[in-house]
Amino acid sequence: MALPQLFSELEPYLSGHLQLANGLERTEIDRILQHFPYRVAEEIYQLYQWHNGAIAADTYQDGLVAGYTFLPLQKAIAEYQNLLAMKPVWQDNWLPIFQFDPQTYYVIFGTNKTEPNCSIYDYFMQDSQLSLKFSSVQQMIEVLITAYKTSVYQWCDQKLVVDEIKFAEILRTHHPTQSISVLAQLAKVETAEQLGAIADQLMQLKDRNAVPYLTPMLTSNDPHLQSLACLILGEIKDKAVIPHLLACLSTTHDYGVKLSLLSALFSLPDPTIIPHLLPCLHHPDTSIVCAGISTLSAILISHATSTVPPDILSALLHLLEHENFQIRLSSGGILCRLGDRTALQVVAELINHNNLAVRLKAISCLAQCPLPEARALVQTCLSDRDDNVRLAAQSVLNSLI
Repeated sequence: MALPQLFSELEPYLSGHLQLANGLERTEIDRILQHFPYRVAEEIYQLYQWHNGAIAADTYQDGLVAGYTFLPLQKAIAEYQNLLAMKPVWQDNWLPIFQFDPQTYYVIFGTNKTEPNCSIYDYFMQDSQLSLKFSSVQQMIEVLITAYKTSVYQWCDQKLVVDEIKFAEILRTHHPTQSISVLAQLAKVETAEQLGAIADQLMQLKDRNAVPYLTPMLTSNDPHLQSLACLILGEIKDKAVIPHLLACLSTTHDYGVKLSLLSALFSLPDPTIIPHLLPCLHHPDTSIVCAGISTLSAILISHATSTVPPDILSALLHLLEHENFQIRLSSGGILCRLGDRTALQVVAELINHNNLAVRLKAISCLAQCPLPEARALVQTCLSDRDDNVRLAAQSVLNSLI
């Protein structure tokens, strides 16, 4: 099916949810592209003839590609001109057409002549990571139509909700050769450098066929290889890997690997993980303690449970006296959710902390507390001197109504 027909098929799924600007005439596209010293593919002309990006492109606009704002062509050129100052991090033939944040873009490559199609790449500037996202604009639109048709993309209260695992399956269906190629490379990986070269694609594809190759890497003597394998497994989100991750967590002494393991387990919030987090809560390194608390919190929230083993509860209560305020706040947040009055007192004290971010986090912790005293504490913040604190308190009170 030709692109104009695909645009027509996609349009109803966006109507009423995403505000897109009217398309541009070809002559206007050419005029704007005078500031880009390369030719763009015919598909890009068709894309901007359909719509000239999101109307409110200076604010977050979800819905075409989840998480990324569709840039109007004028703004794409303005971004391009600003990014050129960052050479060699940014190449002069890269044109951003979607933006996630100031560090992350979907880019196309300009060429010396107008080609019919162009690939779309995901680029994260901080790590200079460039990975293929879609092989063409047409493939991108086909993937989006399939995602909407199968409810992998669906709107809920004007927010786009995405089933990431099923979306990865759609990507593999529309681009199976990419998955086959990456798995073939994965089978030959022996070093962290080799795995790093394909890590981005593996995390994008989320192909569970990669799991049998990755789990043996958790027992490697190379902590960099172990950490990379953890991060990829966390993105694939196959619960079958949990025993492998927990086995590595109990044996490794490398702090970086432990953090990577906890990050992966955070992505797989399963109650069977909880007892294995106890050593992390007693760990001497504060970053590991914080990661352990975050993973525990993710599990409790995901399963809407208010029950934890006695030894975990005891560890959390002990952490309320930790010298690190972030640990006191994080452990206090979990205990507040469990209705613990000691934790409520600790969190109440942090409401008056000199760091605004800590104060706002303390107020958000009280939103989950079933104790009536929590509401009274939030109400005292309505007369705070700081506008941000007052707004946060009002938001919490509204959620408790």
